[in-house]
Amino acid sequence: MVDEASKSAAAIEAEPEPWGELLTALALVRHAQGRPRDAIDAIAPVLDGSAPVLHAFTTVQAQMVASCAWAELGDRRASEASVEQALALAEPDRLVFPFVMAPGHELLERHPRHATSHAALLTTIVDILRGGSASTLSGETELAAPLSPSELRVLGYLPCNLSAPEIAGELILSVHTVKTHVRHIYGKLGARNRSQAVNISRDLGLLGRTSR
Repeated sequence: MVDEASKSAAAIEAEPEPWGELLTALALVRHAQGRPRDAIDAIAPVLDGSAPVLHAFTTVQAQMVASCAWAELGDRRASEASVEQALALAEPDRLVFPFVMAPGHELLERHPRHATSHAALLTTIVDILRGGSASTLSGETELAAPLSPSELRVLGYLPCNLSAPEIAGELILSVHTVKTHVRHIYGKLGARNRSQAVNISRDLGLLGRTSR
């Protein structure tokens, strides 16, 4: 839905001081339009820390967008450096969600294992993106069953105040599908409600232990 996204991008560009989440969305649109240089320019304030972010995982997503843009421009070294930086940012809390949501899955697949300082996390992320399980990442809490990539996508929206219909709109899913995923998430995490599910997920490192 590039045309629809482009209309939203125009509103973002009109913002005097856009937050990092908006700039990352703008960069994603430019990437989808085949404008990698513009994508890098849009996301630069997120990467250098001058744009504020609401969520810790935004900068990880931004690095993955940058990696895709550099790959399209033929700069493999810069592309791999962005992947490595994304992994470094995700490592402290063993974040998985931003990699599920961000583009560049094929770049993670080919990222050199011998050259990364985050081989274990990278292996876990790639396994999940291939359809494997999001099992215990922190060693502190046990999951009753693995979360699927689709469930991880929905899980990432649970810390915010969006309703099920609003989450469905963000992910372009039916409300029934979102509610089904939420029910499965609660069951697998052993949670009784949304707040408890978020807290358990942070203990596991799926969302990060702190929120911005």
